[in-house]
Amino acid sequence: AALGRRGGLLELKAKEEDTSTTSYGQSSTGVKAVVSGLTNLVNTVMQRKGDLSDLDRPQREGISEQELLEGIRGDYERRYLWTGDIDPNLYDYDCVFTDPTLSFQGLETFQTNLANLRPFIDALVQDDCAVEMYSCDLLQGQSKVTASWRMVGRLKVPWTPTIDLNGTTVFTYSSDKGNRITDYQEVWETPPAEVLWQLFVPT
Repeated sequence: AALGRRGGLLELKAKEEDTSTTSYGQSSTGVKAVVSGLTNLVNTVMQRKGDLSDLDRPQREGISEQELLEGIRGDYERRYLWTGDIDPNLYDYDCVFTDPTLSFQGLETFQTNLANLRPFIDALVQDDCAVEMYSCDLLQGQSKVTASWRMVGRLKVPWTPTIDLNGTTVFTYSSDKGNRITDYQEVWETPPAEVLWQLFVPT
């Protein structure tokens, strides 16, 4: 069975390896099904009373474009790609979050997913995980902030696999929403199937 799973990942990897970057639309259906299924399983197992999606949405004052830029840079400094520790004040309540493996709408959904995943993150990710931000720039005329980055970290399992991933994130914001992020789009230089395969490779 293990060989079957590995063979499947190798097949998915081969299908994706021709692209220099991979977005959600370019990712294989198999990879997206695996990640979506695991996310749903964790949410089912870890579901708590008082779901964050039940909270009210208080009115918030707008933020400046410079505050948005500095806030995003701060998220990278807090290694949010590993921890999920974003500043929620930067995001519109109905923001769409998309990476090459998963896409969903709603800040509350992000927070609920993170709350359910937190015990697994704390248990599996080594403390020395790192995020290196190569650039983070405001494209004022396009209402976008673009950031390029690398995340590297080892997992707390006996074979200590290393996840090593380069990517770019485009944060689209709207002045109508107080300069908050309405669309989060992450693309990877490493095909998603190859990222999953890294989980099986000893360091």
